[in-house]
Amino acid sequence: MNQRKLTMNIGMISFMVVFIILCLVTFSILSLVSANSNLMMTQKRLTHTSDYYALSSQGEQQLAQIEARLYDLYFSSSSKQDYLAQLKTLQDIDPNMIIEDQTIQFEITQDDLKLTVELEAAYPGHALYTLKSWKVVPSATWQPEQGIDIL
Repeated sequence: MNQRKLTMNIGMISFMVVFIILCLVTFSILSLVSANSNLMMTQKRLTHTSDYYALSSQGEQQLAQIEARLYDLYFSSSSKQDYLAQLKTLQDIDPNMIIEDQTIQFEITQDDLKLTVELEAAYPGHALYTLKSWKVVPSATWQPEQGIDIL
């Protein structure tokens, strides 16, 4: 009589197992690369943010010194013309400060950031000055970190 032999197709099962393992390894490597990239970007962002706030803090401190000096100038001056004429003495705070008419400008640079502040001194009424601009910009030109090889 005819006997049937039971045969298993082990080749197809082995192929499926190898394929599944390769897929899992590929996805795990992609996940690891993505996590590493996110970590590096987060560290750069953290450094940039802490530099930004340190620079802003220095700007606020210098602005407080200017405000205190403007307050003293107001009480030591006899008229508006005398007050405006004494504005040049603010350069004692920062020799690099630019004072033209009633406009006061100063810059603070830290690492790769630069804070530029411009304010207009007012004869005191409601305020000692009006803040015209407060800009934080990169102090260096942008350089790409890596190139892309196309061919």
